[in-house]
Amino acid sequence: MSMPPGLPPDPNAPPTAPMTPLPPTPPFSSAPPPPPAPAAPPQPAGGYAVPPQYMPAMAGGSVDPLVLPAGSSFGAWFAKVQEVAKRSWKSALIICTLGIAVPSAAVSLVSWLGGWGAGWSVTSVGSLSAAIGSLFLGLLITLVASIAACYVAAAGWAAGTWALVREASGQPAGLGPAFSYGFKRAMALFPWTVLAAIAYTIGSACFFLPGVYLAFGFSLFGFVAIFERGQNPVSRSFGLTHKSDTIGPTLGKIGILFGVYLAYTLVIGLIFGAIALATAIAAGSIGSFGYNIGYGLFDAISSLLAAPVFAVLLLGLLPTYAELRAREAPLSTEQLQQELGA
Repeated sequence: MSMPPGLPPDPNAPPTAPMTPLPPTPPFSSAPPPPPAPAAPPQPAGGYAVPPQYMPAMAGGSVDPLVLPAGSSFGAWFAKVQEVAKRSWKSALIICTLGIAVPSAAVSLVSWLGGWGAGWSVTSVGSLSAAIGSLFLGLLITLVASIAACYVAAAGWAAGTWALVREASGQPAGLGPAFSYGFKRAMALFPWTVLAAIAYTIGSACFFLPGVYLAFGFSLFGFVAIFERGQNPVSRSFGLTHKSDTIGPTLGKIGILFGVYLAYTLVIGLIFGAIALATAIAAGSIGSFGYNIGYGLFDAISSLLAAPVFAVLLLGLLPTYAELRAREAPLSTEQLQQELGA
């Protein structure tokens, strides 16, 4: 019942709130509401993605497992060598022992047993004839053994390179497949290995420094022969190491590696040379067969113990080669693995 207009409100009546209009009822629909639109990913400056090889180095190493970014510092190179060594030291040591140190030890032993002195000879026609025959026979045997050792060492270097690249790519690198690849590629390295050995021997005989310079120039020829088919490995190695804008840092990096090699082999040679000399003198007079075999055995042991420093050269020179190539054009571990071939 409504109150007539004009009457005052009842003071005992409860308070009333003003009524708000109800919202309009939407038309009925069975379709679910659309999902929210995904947020657009952030774009780098310029709108282009940065290639991995040009991304800055991060803690623990650069993005690529083998190739340093362009313009990397000496500290980045040293960290990269350590990274490669932590990952592949075992493969490098085993392969360098079997493929490089063992052939070198065999040459050392054969050169002494080959009769460089007049202790024994197949001629046995007078002392002068025996000495001349022993000398030339020893030289011939040593030459044949040295050439064979160069071939095996070339296969070992190729096998070690294959193993390092495979392990950098996260793939297994068994000893059998590594040497299988190494012997397939040995002929590509073998002539240049002989040339490098001859050049270093002649250079070292000329007051030592020419030999050091040739070792620097030849240092990367093995990688060129493996990865850059069709190139002259020696001239390409000299070209990479002698670039005007990088020759100083490159000389420092390779110089450190060869310095470690020379210091290690010098210490080992002095220790075992002294032991060999004492043993050989006790075994017989100088030039006798007993002297030769005593000295040769310890000389061979000294060569075997050089395996770790050969591994150091392999582990350090591969990132150096990759860095120098990356300064010319973009390079990645994946590309290096493709260049290995079958």
